[in-house]
Amino acid sequence: MSTTNIGINQLPVMNEIVNGDYLIIDNGTETRRLDFKDFIVGLENVTFASTISSNSSDISALSATVNTNTTNLNALSATSTNISALSATVNTNTINISALSATANVNVSNINILSATATTNTTNISALSSTLFVQVPVAASIAASTHYIKLRINNSNYALLLSSIN
Repeated sequence: MSTTNIGINQLPVMNEIVNGDYLIIDNGTETRRLDFKDFIVGLENVTFASTISSNSSDISALSATVNTNTTNLNALSATSTNISALSATVNTNTINISALSATANVNVSNINILSATATTNTTNISALSSTLFVQVPVAASIAASTHYIKLRINNSNYALLLSSIN
């Protein structure tokens, strides 16, 4: 039986590696196969390792910024909720102020009416007082008391004596 040696350079070329393919690894002494799913290239074996490290640092910084922004957004959301509640309270207070203002206007009107009534009553009391408490003429004769009115003022008893004036 004859053996033919085939070198790696004589194998057909593939344009892509897909799942389930194998890589042939030859180190000069032995040849082995590696499942593509187990193929790992470390940073020390690539020319763009510094870019990956730099991007890793940038990603960490961006992650911290995102966390800070998330915290700030949560705080803003809580503030927005507080603003909504306060806005409802302001609206309620505005309605209450309008109602109280209308009540105050009615009260001012009532005070004006009562003030005019008080002035009228003062005038009427003055007129009644001058009618009730007339000066007794000097020449009038006062008859003996024939009647009295009992009064109780501050727990004291009084008798108001009445006499006719001629």
